[in-house]
Amino acid sequence: MTKENNVLGFLIIIVVSFGFMFYNIFHLLSQIKVVEEQSMNWKQNYEQCISKEAFNQSKQEVIVQNIQNLRPRLDKSVVNDYANLIQKYCPEGVQTHMVAIIEQESGYNPGAKNHNDYGLGQINYSTWKKFFEIKNPRVLLDSATNIRLSCKILHMAYVSHSDHPKWYAFYHSWNSVPQKIYIKKIDKILKGLKNE
Repeated sequence: MTKENNVLGFLIIIVVSFGFMFYNIFHLLSQIKVVEEQSMNWKQNYEQCISKEAFNQSKQEVIVQNIQNLRPRLDKSVVNDYANLIQKYCPEGVQTHMVAIIEQESGYNPGAKNHNDYGLGQINYSTWKKFFEIKNPRVLLDSATNIRLSCKILHMAYVSHSDHPKWYAFYHSWNSVPQKIYIKKIDKILKGLKNE
């Protein structure tokens, strides 16, 4: 009887283990589906915001003036290009923050590279390559591509954390310790900028 009990006990353990394993797989798959749905909702929200944004000359001038105040030696045509891209890709309400973030991240150096962070907005290739389907990190050194993706990341932080007074810290990190340092740096830059 003891051999039969041992075998029966062993079979019960195997069945229960498989049950837990299938439950965990099912739970993981349902979580992945939720993340995919949130990602689709965010992308739709972003596209709607961008399509509603019409070119506004006065906002363009504010963005140009803010960049020139931060980087007076930057060529005017480059400043205008960056301002056009920021206005085109950043929804209203986050454009001034994008100007400050680019200043903090790269000092408006499109070729900036720090470990795995690339370009004007210092986009982390490892973190964002799958989300944005980036095959080669060098693509992030293109100013237009970098600003477009940086604006999407910033908008995602805004939509996901708009109830947080310093929502823009989520552009840099999801960890509260580096966020505190980043907030101080961005707030210092924002104090010298006009809002769009």
